[in-house]
Amino acid sequence: KFRQIEVSINVSMIEINTGSFVSHVEKKLTEHQVKPERLKFEITEGVAMINEIDTIKYFLALKKLGVGISLDDFGTGYTSFGYLKKFPADNLKIDTSLVKYILTNEEDQRIVKAIIELAHTLGMKVVVEGLENKKMVQMIASYGCDYMQGYYFAKPLPVFEFQKLLR
Repeated sequence: KFRQIEVSINVSMIEINTGSFVSHVEKKLTEHQVKPERLKFEITEGVAMINEIDTIKYFLALKKLGVGISLDDFGTGYTSFGYLKKFPADNLKIDTSLVKYILTNEEDQRIVKAIIELAHTLGMKVVVEGLENKKMVQMIASYGCDYMQGYYFAKPLPVFEFQKLLR
C-alpha cells in the first residue's frame, strides 16, 4: 500500500474544452476514491492566456471540486501581474529557464526571489523547476520556495520505478 501523495497532471485547453472535463474529473475522483486535495492540474501560462475567460471559468469549477490548480512554466510567456491576480491558481511553477544560470547570474537570482515573494503575496505556493544540484536547492530554499523539482531529486521515471521509489 502506498502513502497518500500529491499528484500533478498536465492538462491542455483541448482537454478542458471538451465540455465534460470537469464532470469527468468529478466522476473519476469518486470512482477511485481520491481525495481532491491530493490532485493538482497544471496548465502552462501560454495556454491559459489563449482564452482567459474560459480558463478562469473551468478552473473555478475544478477548484469547487477541491482539486488544486498550478500555473506552469511561469516566466516563459507574457503573463501580466493583473492576470496573475485574476487567475485562480494555488501554485505558481517557475520555469527552468529562469533558474538555469541562477548560481552565477545575480539578475536571475533577483527575478526568481521576486517571483516567489509576489506569488506568496497573492496567496500561492511556489514550485521551482529545473534544480540540478545541492547549491541550487540551497539557494532556492533560502528564498522561501515551497516546493522544488528537478534532476537533483529524481529524473523522470517509468511508473514501475516510481512505485519502487515510493516503497
